[in-house]
Amino acid sequence: MGALILATAGCSASHPDAGTAEDTTFAGADTTGQLTPDTTARAADSGASADAPVTAVATPVLSPAPAAPVPALSPAADSIGQFMVFDPTMQTWFLAAKRGKRLLVDIGRFDNDLRTKRQVAAYTEAVKALSPVPIGTPVRVYDAWGVEDDTVSGFDHWNGRIVATLHLSRQLDSLVRRASAVYAAVERIDTAHTDAPPNPDTAAAPDSAQRPAGASPTSGVRPPPAAAGPVTVSSPAPLRPSGEAHATGAASSPADSARRPDSAVCRRDSVPPPLLARAAVVRDSIDAWLRTLPPPPYDRLVTSERSVATQVLGCFGAGKRIALAVDLRAGADEWIRERAVLIDTLGKVSTLKVYDFRFKGHDFLSAIDPNGRHIDGIAARGVTQSAGGTVILSLEPGNRLTRWVAGFAWEDR
Repeated sequence: MGALILATAGCSASHPDAGTAEDTTFAGADTTGQLTPDTTARAADSGASADAPVTAVATPVLSPAPAAPVPALSPAADSIGQFMVFDPTMQTWFLAAKRGKRLLVDIGRFDNDLRTKRQVAAYTEAVKALSPVPIGTPVRVYDAWGVEDDTVSGFDHWNGRIVATLHLSRQLDSLVRRASAVYAAVERIDTAHTDAPPNPDTAAAPDSAQRPAGASPTSGVRPPPAAAGPVTVSSPAPLRPSGEAHATGAASSPADSARRPDSAVCRRDSVPPPLLARAAVVRDSIDAWLRTLPPPPYDRLVTSERSVATQVLGCFGAGKRIALAVDLRAGADEWIRERAVLIDTLGKVSTLKVYDFRFKGHDFLSAIDPNGRHIDGIAARGVTQSAGGTVILSLEPGNRLTRWVAGFAWEDR
């Protein structure tokens, strides 16, 4: 009886009837390209078990392809590599900041010093071989001026951090060089997001190089924030490895390099002086209130207690224009009491809740839309006891600031 059952199963696999046509079609459309109807039938005819083709057909391959083997390193590079700690391989968001007139992306930590050219060469060799973000990786940069698609062009090091350099458009590179400080959220876009909602900036038209008939030249263009010098704002351009997408888009459409003539558009630099005066009153009020609360538990902390207040102008939705943070800190930032608020155009104050893991205090640096949602988040310097880093916080419903991405961390040793 057992032999008869096996024979019947073998015949079914070799000669699929009409009822198995759907499975056969699914196997043929498999994006892995590993199985087709012909290869499945041949596998069954060659004596393979009846379960093997059924399992391959019914279970699509969803896991990423195996990582390429790490190339053999020279002894010097292998030694240097022992001091490197990279971000997780599956991480898709990174923080970029201006360092030395360049926009650098933080991808890991390096716990050693490079004193000679030979060590620098070994460092470069090790990073190229071990980095989870190889050269040529396409990325999308969300900065204060808009969105741009670029590629990773190389690697460097900066104050104990492993950083990647980007092949920026000439226009963005010029803006970065002239700005006093730049912060950006960088998304790796060579990874498929099957369960993520479409980005409103990228779901405009099948061909972003052509404008549909009757459409406005500014359709799909994000209102430009305030910035020193020329401002270019556009939807993410089609990826061009040469890094010219931003500049080409600016040259092809006048709307890309001009402000929208819409008075209702939120502009970061349009806060009236009375609202700024209101923010100063709110700041002093919060500071006075914080000092009425119980002081630090130790005398040495009480004597070092200090007040730190920072604010940024932005477009935080529902007319909210100013984000204000007031901290009382003591010692080496080992005791921190922080309160943050949003102030709208009418001067109304609403509490802002900050969720940033171990960083308990924040110096607000600038407003930035970190994910293309058209609601500003905040780039900040987060601090805790003897440590800190740069973070970009996303504004979520309920006036909650949550960490979107972080980088350039430091610790006192």
